[in-house]
Amino acid sequence: MLAPRSVCVNRSRGSPAISSASRPTPPRPARPLARRRLLGLFGAGAGLALAGCAPGPADDATRPRTGEIVVWLRDQNADARRVFAERIVPAIHELVPGLSLTILWKHWDLALPDAAGQTDAMPDIFQFGHTDAVTLLPDGLAADLTSHWAAWGAGADFFPASRAASWWQGGSAGIPTSSAPTTVFWRRDLLEEIGLDTVPTTFEETIEVTRRAKSIDNGILQREGLNPPTVPEILALFMSVSGRPVVTAGRSGLNSAAGRLVFRYVIDRWQASQDDTLRLSLPDTALPPLLLGSRFGQYGNAVSTLRHFVTDAPELLPHLEVGRPLVPGGFDYKPATPGVTAPLAQTYTDSIALAAGTRAPDLAWETMRQLASPATLAAYNEALFLTPPRRSATGRGFTLQPGQAELVRQLETWGVAAPRFPALPAFHAAIESRLAPLLVGFLDIDEALTAIEEEQNAALLAAGFEGDIVPAAGIRG
Repeated sequence: MLAPRSVCVNRSRGSPAISSASRPTPPRPARPLARRRLLGLFGAGAGLALAGCAPGPADDATRPRTGEIVVWLRDQNADARRVFAERIVPAIHELVPGLSLTILWKHWDLALPDAAGQTDAMPDIFQFGHTDAVTLLPDGLAADLTSHWAAWGAGADFFPASRAASWWQGGSAGIPTSSAPTTVFWRRDLLEEIGLDTVPTTFEETIEVTRRAKSIDNGILQREGLNPPTVPEILALFMSVSGRPVVTAGRSGLNSAAGRLVFRYVIDRWQASQDDTLRLSLPDTALPPLLLGSRFGQYGNAVSTLRHFVTDAPELLPHLEVGRPLVPGGFDYKPATPGVTAPLAQTYTDSIALAAGTRAPDLAWETMRQLASPATLAAYNEALFLTPPRRSATGRGFTLQPGQAELVRQLETWGVAAPRFPALPAFHAAIESRLAPLLVGFLDIDEALTAIEEEQNAALLAAGFEGDIVPAAGIRG
């Protein structure tokens, strides 16, 4: 694991200097920090890795300010550090007179325990993952940016699913910096081999693909139609079928007609890929099965799929298609309320927060706006194979490329923020612990859903949560 690095720009020299250790920051008013909350920051995939253009001008004129702003970003790769040092930080410095900007690159699992015991070392701005808004505002770690958004006037330029990730209980904990809409990626060439000239869009069609694609040799699964079901996929399918969040008024909604339909589908899909043992799985490989041709479709995002095709097998890119999120076809799988069922691209978004303890809130806010400028967002999302969360950062460059253009469209049309609420890990675990027994037929769906509901509701109650997890407008609001 690489050591944390810092990128510091000294305006008297006008060029960035990179040091192998973070330089001391000015003393700050101490704030009580919950160690367990800090350890939850920075979700997987968070980052501001930039590899192209520098930030654009601010969205509106700002008065000159002076002072130092410290930003904590998750250290993902050398390219991000280099681009910030050589282009991003100097460009922001030119756009914000009087700013002395320090970017500290952190390995979060190592840096946060230290920060928990040294409150004066907290930054002015820090990055957080898609689940973290539920703790940042209640614990007083981040400033509520609701009034800042209103004064800024840029809210409508951000995709609703992206901006929703930093919303919690009427407040806003940050500005989105990268989004990862999830859907099904298909190998069109493999589908053609089994006689299909279009990619599946319904539950029924994927079951048929799974049946045709299955190849078992001497008890070893050689080829399958779609990935084994996962908890995030199940939650996305539930929201798609029901049109509702997974939690309402502090209670799980999975033990319902929509939940039963979704579990029946994922069980049928799994069993269609199996022999009588119902326990086969593809052999482990260094590269993804979708790229190797042993899997026809994969539920995921561009990081887990498209990136591998671009970097490892660009000759296969013409055969990769970003499919539409799946819905019941109404034949074998009939929603109880079909009028609310629609495709849903579950979206994971990382954001940056304004630390509640910053001594320079105006200057820090201006810095955040520069980090979220359209040009900056376009540049670093390209480097990470993610989707810019801001509309004006799309329609250019890499977002017009095949695959990426469709992901932008899905984020706009079907994007819904991934669920976030207290007790989320326990909520997931209640499903995960019963998924394998369900798939192999050891558990009945109704029995499993009853147990899942009881465990999830107990976890929500233990967390003291009785509210709603989305605004009144609903999951697509």
